[in-house]
Amino acid sequence: MNKFTKHVVSKKVAVVAGNGQSLAEIDYSLLPEKYDVFRCNQFYFEERYFLGKKLKAVFFTPKVFLEQYYTLYHLKQNNEYFVDEIILSSFNHPTVDLEQNQKIQNLFVDAINGYENYLAKLTAFDVYLRYKELYENQRITSGVYMCAVAIAMGYTDIYLTGIDFYQSNKEKYAFDYKQPNILHLLPDFQKNKIQFDYHHEHVDLEALRFLQEHYQVNLYSLSPTSPLSEHFPAPPVEANGEVTFVAQQKENYIHDILLPPRSVYEKLGLVVSKKERFHSNLIVRLIRDVLKLPSVLKHYLREK
Repeated sequence: MNKFTKHVVSKKVAVVAGNGQSLAEIDYSLLPEKYDVFRCNQFYFEERYFLGKKLKAVFFTPKVFLEQYYTLYHLKQNNEYFVDEIILSSFNHPTVDLEQNQKIQNLFVDAINGYENYLAKLTAFDVYLRYKELYENQRITSGVYMCAVAIAMGYTDIYLTGIDFYQSNKEKYAFDYKQPNILHLLPDFQKNKIQFDYHHEHVDLEALRFLQEHYQVNLYSLSPTSPLSEHFPAPPVEANGEVTFVAQQKENYIHDILLPPRSVYEKLGLVVSKKERFHSNLIVRLIRDVLKLPSVLKHYLREK
């Protein structure tokens, strides 16, 4: 390289994927040559590897982290996915985070606290999230959370898909999410439309705009049919725009969250064991006390 040759600064690209319908409608000709993939929640329900098996990071919420970690262990054992980082989607907010967050950190030493390691680096965004949560009851979805973490990691170009803003024509997932175990853990999934009061289209869109403007990153839409495409452009096409990625069909795969043995819940005090439940039963305790009564009376009369 001579002194007149320009130095090309390589982009650091992250593909951030929610699980909305547009995940199944990616324009693969828009993918760059090199990128890292971020996935979340029940991503493994997918019938095809929409973004491949190699994942930079997976994000799980505290409420079902125990089951997600157990499931991910088996996914990796089966070589279904290869994951670099497991991230706990924590906000470090007293009205949001569960008391069990610290227990999760103590149990799963390879799990990374998303707030402590990444969100805390984005001070302006952290302040923004806290205000929205406290005063306006607004909270970002997992897709935007992943974007923020990607920015804190140093990614400058972020390609988005599967983040569909709960619009009426995009309220379905890219896969069948109504599986027995996940419905047992999260009964709200029984509803035809899953949307919590604190999640809204304008909340995610405003947060994405905030991230883009404050941290000078490029946000692109990978799925032309996604509502995201109305607000963010398609990425520049590299080379000749040929499609080199093929979404491989999955076979004999894990398509529901796995539930650990009951003994795991008992160890953690999340359920009462059968023995403890038997001894705490009111009728059992009454019978036990009645049976003890003659012995108690006998000792009482001896003392008298």
